[in-house]
Parts: sequence; C-alpha cells; structure tokens
Amino acid sequence: MEKYKKEWKKIGCTLMSDGWSDRKNRSLINFLVNSPSGTVFLKSVDTSDVVKDAQKLFELLDSIVEEIGEENVVHVVTTSASSYVAAGDLNYSKKKELKRPGVTRFATSFLILKSIDDSKLALRAMFASEEWARCSYSPNMEAKKVEAILLLDDKFWKSIKYCLKCASPLIKVLRLVDGDAKPAMGYIYEAMDRTKEQIAQNFNCQKARYERIWHIIDTRWDLQLHRPLHAAGYFLNPKFQYSDSFNADMEVKMGLYKTIEKMYPDLATRIKIDQQLEKFKKAEGLFGMSMAIFTREKKQPALWWESYGEECKELQNLAIRVLSLTCSATGCERNWSAFEHVHSKKRNRLEQQRLNVLVFVKYNIQL
Repeated sequence: MEKYKKEWKKIGCTLMSDGWSDRKNRSLINFLVNSPSGTVFLKSVDTSDVVKDAQKLFELLDSIVEEIGEENVVHVVTTSASSYVAAGDLNYSKKKELKRPGVTRFATSFLILKSIDDSKLALRAMFASEEWARCSYSPNMEAKKVEAILLLDDKFWKSIKYCLKCASPLIKVLRLVDGDAKPAMGYIYEAMDRTKEQIAQNFNCQKARYERIWHIIDTRWDLQLHRPLHAAGYFLNPKFQYSDSFNADMEVKMGLYKTIEKMYPDLATRIKIDQQLEKFKKAEGLFGMSMAIFTREKKQPALWWESYGEECKELQNLAIRVLSLTCSATGCERNWSAFEHVHSKKRNRLEQQRLNVLVFVKYNIQL
C-alpha cells in the first residue's frame, strides 16, 4: 500500500463505498480508495447489526476518512441511496466535500433492447417460419403473445426506437465514468451537456419529443448528482479551456470558486490561485507553449498540469487533485465475489479482520 499512500498524500484520492447483501442476507459495505495508479481495496464492514440510517453512515464514512487521512481525501463517491445522500448533508470535515452520489447504473436493459432492435427482421422471420409452426412452444399462450407483439404491434418497435434514441448517448457517459482508462472528473461536465444535445439531435431538434427526457436528466443531475468538482474539472481541463466551444458560464465559475474555497480555506492561497487562473485562461508562459504538445500527445489533463503548471504552483496543485478523481463507485463491485469466496462454509467463522486481509490480497493482487 505504501506507493498508493504516497500518491494519496501528493495528489489526493477518492474514497469509494458501496453496500451489498450476500447470499445469507448479511449487510456489508465495501470501502476502496481510488487514485490515478488504480483502485485498492481497503476493507469491508459487516453492518448487519447496524441500522443504515444517515447518522450511522456518516459516522462510518467519517472514521474511514480519518483512517486514510482527512487531508488526502478530496471527495467521497457512494451509491445514490437516500441514506447516503442524507449522510453527506452532515458533513463537517473542514469544508471538504463528502457528499457525492455516483452515476452508476447498469445498462443491461438498454443493451438488450438494442439487440432486439438489431434482430427485428430475424425475429419476425422466425415467427413466420414453418419451423416455428412445428415447434412445441408455438401453441403456448405466452409464446402467442410474444408473436403478436413482434409481428403486429408497431407501437412496440417505435417505443424501442424512442428508448434507444434517449439511452444511447447516456450509455456513453456511463462508459466514461465507469471506465478505468482515465479519471473522469475533467470530462463529466462537458459529457453531460453533449449528451443532452445529442438526444435533441436524435429527435431532429423537435422539442416536444425530447423535452420530457431533458427534464428527467436535469432533475437527476441538479438535485442529486452534480457537484462543484464537475464544473471545476471542466474549467481546469486544457482540452476544453482552450477549445473554441468553451463556455465558462455562471454555473461553471460558481463551481470552480466553491471548489477552491472548500479545498483552500486560507485566503492568501485563494488570492494566489485567482491570479494564476488569469495566466491559465490567457495561455501565458508554459501554458501557451505546451498546447501543441497536449494536442499531439493526447496527454491526460492531470499529467499536463504536472508537466507544465510549474509557474503556478498553487493552481497546479488544485488542478492535479481535481483532474485525478474518479466519478464512479463501480470499483467497489469487483470484490463482491472475492468476499463471497472467502466467506464460504469452510470459513464462515473467520473474524472480520481476517476476512479483510484475505479480500485485500485477492482483490489487490489483480493490480
């Protein structure tokens, strides 16, 4: 763990947590820590005897933050369960953001719909074939219902098309936040805006057809998912800052300055960062000289700041800590099977600490 701990101290990290129930209906919460070097398993806590209300979850999260180091944890990613959201509202961790429900939902249902839509002709041909007529399943009442839907119900196919036009752009965002290829914090804000525009284009910009979907997205994003860190990541990402389409509106600026205020309570440091932001926006010094390199080499934003932000130390520190963050708790799910394995019948008397050691080894050795 030492190399990871050094990185946490240098550029910060994300605490990730996710609850689940095993086959014996025991309630467990996994805690992992993410940084650019990867996600490492920290511990699993058996909460079967604990009511998972907001106060208890807050106390548990607070103790884990203390264990990692308050100064190292930039934000916390959890599931979007109401108790986790409420726990975030009890934050008193020196103005650091604890509440960050994750944008994690499985896309399986939509992928199945895409598969059905792609196979439309083949499915219809199957139900119209002699082989189907001779099949022992064809007289079944449920089979006849499916046959009628696929062959006669145009509304069914139109509904699939409508759903896919809405869902496909959103699935791309899910792939971005759930992927391990790059930290997503510098990209999620722009990706959400681009997703909405793509949905509108999918409906030929006919507002009546996509307005309800936009409302659902905005409600979910504004009330539960969006945080100042997203806007700060957008502003500090040179890919967007130096783009002709960059738009630092009021929401973006407010998010940036709220992030600065939370992470740097010292007024003198905030004044320095504000002055350095002007050099970054105007692409002065190394910022301007390095843009061609950034475009050609497709450097990750945090690495770009590490290489070319030397003239603005305070701003460099802020940018690296923000742009190195993940946006998803998906990594927590990888060790469920490992925990189940070590908690088999042969080992069901193992103490929690021993279980944590075994899961730690099984999970982290994959790195």
